[in-house]
Amino acid sequence: MGVPYQNVDMTSHFQYVTVRNERGQELLDSIRSRLEVTPTTSTGSRASIVMQVCVASHKIKLFCLLIVFGEVHLALDLLQNISLRL
Repeated sequence: MGVPYQNVDMTSHFQYVTVRNERGQELLDSIRSRLEVTPTTSTGSRASIVMQVCVASHKIKLFCLLIVFGEVHLALDLLQNISLRL
């Protein structure tokens, strides 16, 4: 998932990748030749951005579930709430 960072569009700056298991390592290894891999260039806690990504991901899942179960009005309320905070 990319976000605007270092005053650069999210499709233009480096992304962090976390490998969590053997399957993830296999997937990363399968595309490694197409990637430009660099060492981490910053230090410090990334906890706040990780939590923001987790919260956003959960809201998206909730939105999709509301649509699937026919609660369109609730989904639209959720979407409006998210949009107002951006």
